[in-house]
Amino acid sequence: MKNSLKLSLKSRIQKTLRTVFKLIAYGVSGVLYVLGHLHGVFIILACVSSLLWNFYSVLWIGESIAVTCRNTDSIRVDCTIKYRALLRESEQQIKNVQGIKVDSYTSSSESGNTTTYEVSLQSLGSDRLIKKYSNQSDPEIKALQRLNSFIENPETHMTIPLRYHLWKSLVIFLFLLPFMFAIFVPVFAGLLSLFQSFNSALKKSERIY
Repeated sequence: MKNSLKLSLKSRIQKTLRTVFKLIAYGVSGVLYVLGHLHGVFIILACVSSLLWNFYSVLWIGESIAVTCRNTDSIRVDCTIKYRALLRESEQQIKNVQGIKVDSYTSSSESGNTTTYEVSLQSLGSDRLIKKYSNQSDPEIKALQRLNSFIENPETHMTIPLRYHLWKSLVIFLFLLPFMFAIFVPVFAGLLSLFQSFNSALKKSERIY
């Protein structure tokens, strides 16, 4: 009986080693294959990363809906940006704000040039983006620039409300939802199958010993 158990254990070890070597060989082959098709792989990874980030952003990060600046003492102004997403609201504080900055960026495409205007809070540490606009004459840009006057001559506090595009967030969410199912359902199914196989192998080993 002991000899049969030793033989069984030896055969299981040999089988495990063969499986490990096969996995290594398959892994090396997969790496070589990926190296030969990096361009396509990078495109796929970039697309998947972009989808995941946009889905997470719509649900959890959201867009800015208000900026409130307060005169904390006679020489310093701190501001708070309030965000709203589909699942929550959050705030971020920026200390020692120096002013409002508007940067413009122009991108070219087949349909023509597109200019984006980014409004940011300037602080001693770094700049913090508030919002992006496609129109330089957007009323929100002028409203945010009023904070410069407040920072130069601070009173108690000043709040600038901003638009929240709920419909836009819902459209993005509904558009990305099928892609999320397409990504996560196969991954979940594969992990579930792997767990079941591992659990079955564990039960077989317990019956042997």
